[in-house]
Amino acid sequence: MNKLLSMEFRNAFKSLIHKALPVILLIFSALCGIINSNNEDSSFDGLFMLLTMMFEFITLAVGLVISKDFTQNTIRNKIIVGHTRTNIYISKQIFTTAVYLLNSVMFYIGYTVSTAHFAGTADLNRTGLIRGSVILFCCVLSLSLFANFLTMTVKSALGAALPLLCVYMAMMLGTFRDIFQVKALELISETIPFGNIMFISCSMPYPHTVRCCILTLCFGAACFAGGLTIFRKTNLN
Repeated sequence: MNKLLSMEFRNAFKSLIHKALPVILLIFSALCGIINSNNEDSSFDGLFMLLTMMFEFITLAVGLVISKDFTQNTIRNKIIVGHTRTNIYISKQIFTTAVYLLNSVMFYIGYTVSTAHFAGTADLNRTGLIRGSVILFCCVLSLSLFANFLTMTVKSALGAALPLLCVYMAMMLGTFRDIFQVKALELISETIPFGNIMFISCSMPYPHTVRCCILTLCFGAACFAGGLTIFRKTNLN
């Protein structure tokens, strides 16, 4: 497992995308704080909506790296030298989650520190920010599980693009939820990580923090179990 993890992170450090993305996110988030200084509303609501867009870039960056292992037959070579499929999948998952957490933390810190400095905290909804941050952490974990599931299942760069469709699905579900006020749509929307982040950006503090966390983590756990099961039976020839 240690060898697999060292290979994952060594390959990532060689990638210009993975070296540049945290820096770009930190600079962009800091600029958002400067922009917020000119707004009448200096709250932190925009943090979660902007993170939704940032996740699109993070997902693509992760997917492009993992998909290379399939196109260049690296996965098959790892199996030939004795690594188990379970360890390979778990190492990919640890790498994916680490990338999501690192980039999310960089953006979160840059945005909150910059906004607090330039725009002040007079309008800060502290309860909303704390609850939203808890939901955000669960969403990051769930989204990393979902992204790894798709990339390892589809076995190409297409798997990296598929999670982006969830953004638009979440928007549609959110619209239908507001129009029809159907409980089932609300629960489905809270299960999808992108949907959760969008909803807390529009409603701080979000009233169903615990339920959101449980649903989205269950979704992530299902993705992990399903992805591991499929990968163990996948024909890599």
